[in-house]
Amino acid sequence: MIFYGKAYSMCKYIYICSILLLYTSIASAKILYVSVRNGEVGIYVMDDDGNNRMLLTDTNSPTYPRWSPDGKKIVFVRRALPENAQSSYLFLMNPDGKDISQLTGQHNGFDDYPTFSPDGRSILFLRYERLGNGNNKFSIKILNLVNREIHEISKHPANYLDWSPDGRKIIFSESPMEEGHRRNVYIMDADGDNRNELLPLPPVDDFLIFRTYQRWSQDGQQILYVQREIGWLDNQRRIIELWKAHRFMISDSNGNFIQQLDIPINRFCVSVDWMDNDQSIIFSGCEVELNKPILPNTVIPPYNIYKFHIDSGKIIRLTERNGDDHSVDWISDDVYLVSPNGKQTVRWGALKTLSPVNRPKN
Repeated sequence: MIFYGKAYSMCKYIYICSILLLYTSIASAKILYVSVRNGEVGIYVMDDDGNNRMLLTDTNSPTYPRWSPDGKKIVFVRRALPENAQSSYLFLMNPDGKDISQLTGQHNGFDDYPTFSPDGRSILFLRYERLGNGNNKFSIKILNLVNREIHEISKHPANYLDWSPDGRKIIFSESPMEEGHRRNVYIMDADGDNRNELLPLPPVDDFLIFRTYQRWSQDGQQILYVQREIGWLDNQRRIIELWKAHRFMISDSNGNFIQQLDIPINRFCVSVDWMDNDQSIIFSGCEVELNKPILPNTVIPPYNIYKFHIDSGKIIRLTERNGDDHSVDWISDDVYLVSPNGKQTVRWGALKTLSPVNRPKN
């Protein structure tokens, strides 16, 4: 019996190691992003260090992917038809890019910025509808994944929606109509009530403040966002914009400013997320020249993906391409699922607990 117990433990250990070796490239792939390559838009996944990049789907210009909380599903946006750039809907797929299904029905408009509820049972998203006679409608909606019912919680336009980890709050960015191009981060209850600015915009006369790309920290205590400061020149015919600064900022959920991250202010950013259990952030963007007029022929460098460690201030470049990489979304390996074809689903975090040190005794 003793020999059998040791043999069983050894066999189990060898089996676990085999799984780890076979699926390491899948299990460690935790960064979702969108990449434009040779004019083709696709959703990709890669490791935290930028290795093992894998295409998930490139059909009908997919964009804005988000992980489900348990890592079993990915929600994303794409056109229903390749030739129709005026309409987009929500779709769902597995982490390997298979079993793609359409979530929202066709309508005259688009669905955008989806994000899962913390329990994974609902998806929050923005809907834009063309009602005819020049009338349009923006609304924030919630899709129940169990019964596929959709209900509206707000009639406001919203960008980059994000649901708090406790499910009680929602953050988004919005451009007040009376403020022109200014944009600020807002926070509201999960039912759409009590909508307020997260932080008031400071009174400035010589440039506009544009806050967006807001994301909750994993512990729900902090909110990361990007603040773009835009000045202008008057050439007597029209106003010409110029970038003055791009700042990566952190506040708490009560609107109290915490810190500005030590990232150079010439880092133009197009998406951002937390990673490493809130010890780092990941962002996509490029270096740009500040205080230079942005003309129609201005060439912006390709967007690549970077990792920034908050305490050390170290920036690591994860992608290096001539195309654009953006719409990043990170998930912890403690919840990322390994799903071998035809095999039983194995939780990556559970595999780590069956190491030689922690394996069951016989």
